[in-house]
Amino acid sequence: MAKYFPLSMKFNHKDKLNNFVALPGESVSSSWDRFTGFIRSVPNHRIHDELLKKSFYRGQDDNGKVVLDLITGGSYGECTFEEIAEKLEKIFQNNKA
Repeated sequence: MAKYFPLSMKFNHKDKLNNFVALPGESVSSSWDRFTGFIRSVPNHRIHDELLKKSFYRGQDDNGKVVLDLITGGSYGECTFEEIAEKLEKIFQNNKA
């Protein structure tokens, strides 16, 4: 694994996840796609789901946070990362169809 995923690459991707910031004017849908792309790019990132949940929320602008709160029924902090991912994927898939 070290040959294909050197430690420096793993740390770089972990930093991208931990310090995630939505781009100016980026929709929650686009930032979610980018965020999950970072997650998939390092399958052995070993970042706890609670930290992933917080990193994604913290990286949103005020409008993005409002959208996330609406999607989760005002309970973003109470939902697990898996529940949030499921809700986001469901909503964004419906919008793409």
